[in-house]
Amino acid sequence: MTKYNLTNFTSPTVANKILNAMQDAFRTGLAQHITNRVGRPWLRVDIKRNGATNRLYFQFLTDTMQEAGHHLLKAALFHWSRGDEQEFSGLHAALYRLPAHPLDTLLDLRASQRSDRAMALARSFGGRLTAVVGHGARWLLSRFRVLAVDGGNSAVPACNEKHSRYIRNIKQQSPTA
Repeated sequence: MTKYNLTNFTSPTVANKILNAMQDAFRTGLAQHITNRVGRPWLRVDIKRNGATNRLYFQFLTDTMQEAGHHLLKAALFHWSRGDEQEFSGLHAALYRLPAHPLDTLLDLRASQRSDRAMALARSFGGRLTAVVGHGARWLLSRFRVLAVDGGNSAVPACNEKHSRYIRNIKQQSPTA
């Protein structure tokens, strides 16, 4: 079992790899892995939430599940260049100030974009969703979950009462409704 110490994190090459992984983790919210010269991952950079303070922080785990954050902090403060040290500290500060995990933010953004597209599609039908019949209407309702465009209880303003009943029946049969 390899035990890592301060000297494993002091080189400029390792510093650049760690900073790039921190930036990628900050941007995507996903864990990043740093590989050694052989191509084997040896360090994982991830974003975690502190349970007591509910703040985000970077977690650095080696391939032997050793927490290496304290070694990285010492290396950044005493061995890395001034610019790398400032970038390391700046990424920590920016992450600490975030109200939500970056991945949650990205997922919320994608969900809102999907619902915006669904509403635009429903509007483009101009209230004539009843023109799509059978399996197509059921698929459209389940795919976009557009069940109330007009804000009322009906699915969409229909051409007549017969079509309104048809849409209500589809809505009741749909497993997502």
